[in-house]
Amino acid sequence: MKVDAIILSDIHLTLDRPKCRLDDWEIFMIKTFQYIEGLRLTYNCPIICAGDLFDKHKPSPELLAFAFMYLPDDMWVVPGNHDLEAHNIKFLKKSGLYPLYVAEKIKIINSGHWGDTDPQPILKLGGREFIVWHVFTYKGELPWKDCKAPDCKKVMSGLKCETIFTGDNHKTFMYKRGNQLIFNAGSLFQMKADQIDHKPVVGLWNAKSNTVTLHEIPRAPQGMISRAHLEIKQQKENRYGAFISNVKDYGVSIKGFEHNMDKFLISNTVSEKVKNVISKVMEELNEY
Repeated sequence: MKVDAIILSDIHLTLDRPKCRLDDWEIFMIKTFQYIEGLRLTYNCPIICAGDLFDKHKPSPELLAFAFMYLPDDMWVVPGNHDLEAHNIKFLKKSGLYPLYVAEKIKIINSGHWGDTDPQPILKLGGREFIVWHVFTYKGELPWKDCKAPDCKKVMSGLKCETIFTGDNHKTFMYKRGNQLIFNAGSLFQMKADQIDHKPVVGLWNAKSNTVTLHEIPRAPQGMISRAHLEIKQQKENRYGAFISNVKDYGVSIKGFEHNMDKFLISNTVSEKVKNVISKVMEELNEY
C-alpha cells in the first residue's frame, strides 16, 4: 500500500504522568514514538500533526530535550491552542514549537493554526493538495449540550479542498462525502480515565485514492488506567459539600466565611505554609 503521509494529532506532550496512568509514562511515550518512527521509515513519508504537540505552550528545558530526542523525524505540525500562549498565533516564537522549528526538528504549517478562520491548502503530497486545521469539529450527535462548533459536514462545505485533516477533538472519526474527505485522528495517548476505551490511531493516507486507513498504535497496558483519583476527588467534593451545607445552616455565606477567615489570619500569628493551605482550600470552596 502506498502511504503519502501519516496523520496524527493531539499529542499533548508532557512529562507529568497523567493522574489516571499507573505505568511508566516516559517509557510508554518513548516506545510509542519509536513505533511511529518505525512506520515513517517503513512508508518513507512525512508525519502530519494536526495541532497540540505540547500540552502547555511553554515546555520546560527537560521536556524540550525529550522532544528533541524522541519525537519522530520529518514531522509537520500546525500550531494548536495548547501550543500557543494565550491561544494566539502571534506568540508562536514564545512557544515550544519554535525552537524545534529553528533546529529543524519539525516543520511548522503556516495555515490552519488555532484561530485561523480561512485555512488554505498550502501543502501538496502525492499530487494532491490538503488542509491541516486545528479546529474543533465532530461527526454525528452534539458532543455536548449547546455546542456551537461546526460539525464536519459544515466544515467541509466551507472549504473547496478535497482533503482536510483536523485536530482538537480527542475522538477519532472520518467522514467522506463525494470527493471530499475529513479525518480527525483524535488523542495520540490515553491521558484521562474516560479514555479507557479509546483506541489511539494514526491515519495512513493515500493521496491518489484520497483514503485513510486507520492503524492502531500501542494502548496503555491492561490495568494501567485507573479511576482512583476521580473517587478521591469525589470524596473531597462530598466533604466540601457537607462543610458548605453546615456553614449555610448557621446563616453564613461562603463569602462571609471567607471574610471572617481573612480577619482571623490578620489578627493571629499563622505560618505562611498554613496560610497557603487555607488559601488553596478557600479557592476550591469558591468553585462550589
